[in-house]
Amino acid sequence: MSSDCNDLNKVCDILGCCQDKFGNNHACFTDEECLSGHCSGFICAECIDDGGCPASQFCNVFGDCVDDLGNNAACIKDGHCASGFCSAGFCAECDGFNGTDSRCQHACTSDADCVGTCSDGFCTDWCDVGGDCQAANALGHACLFDHECQSGDCGFVFACFVCTENCDRCKCCSAESDRSVD
Repeated sequence: MSSDCNDLNKVCDILGCCQDKFGNNHACFTDEECLSGHCSGFICAECIDDGGCPASQFCNVFGDCVDDLGNNAACIKDGHCASGFCSAGFCAECDGFNGTDSRCQHACTSDADCVGTCSDGFCTDWCDVGGDCQAANALGHACLFDHECQSGDCGFVFACFVCTENCDRCKCCSAESDRSVD
């Protein structure tokens, strides 16, 4: 028993000798072997659930307290997001269109919900997966889709490219849109 060791940071091993308690991520069999007091899946863990972490953190699958996630980060539940909303697997500013929540007044479900402007015929705003309007990315910025780029061209290396004469995707704003045209 660890009570046989006259030090709270020690534990009695199977041979009856006092040994230092283990830090996080060390193999263990019982909670009392770990400095944190948590042996989860035979590994000393900082936490076993979100309640073992400060308010701005959550307990990840490895038993570590990590900072809450920002908008657009992949999430599993609301408690993993700084905003408190995990929507369709991504942290979002709010939980959809909700007239009583001022944070939701600017939420979007499509690019059309992001009223922006055009610059040289290129869209300047788009709706991200978290329901937030984003400014279009400059040349060289990482991207997944064409509409995320000011040029309208997310190249094959997932970076915003310069459009050429043969690039029909470049002009994404039109007279019919809700957006202004330069």
